[in-house]
Amino acid sequence: LCEKMAGTKDECYLNNFSYPEDMYNMDYVAENYETMRKLLTDALELADDEREIEQLEKLLATCDFTGLSAVHESWYAEGVRAEEYMANYDHMCEIIQKYDMRPNTFTQENGEPEQIDFSNYELSPLKQLA
Repeated sequence: LCEKMAGTKDECYLNNFSYPEDMYNMDYVAENYETMRKLLTDALELADDEREIEQLEKLLATCDFTGLSAVHESWYAEGVRAEEYMANYDHMCEIIQKYDMRPNTFTQENGEPEQIDFSNYELSPLKQLA
């Protein structure tokens, strides 16, 4: 699934795009977000040691970052699955804080912000960095 995240985009996504939404087919990501998340949560249940747990949790946070951005409008803004959105969002934030992960902020005109506030459900994770 991750290999096909560019979906049906004709352009090569390793290019000088302005925003991540330009790199990925967000409809494809939204359509497959639950499957990607389930594969990772299932793998976490099977993890044998701390290294595996850390790597899978980091990958899950990355999946959630992009996936929640893709489903923000349909799940949260429209209120259809707002509780599930917020639960996944909060879990993503916990992982980001646990491992002191820093999202790539290459789209920031003024460089990386001193602190990133992910407590705002009103904006998707990607929109908070754009």
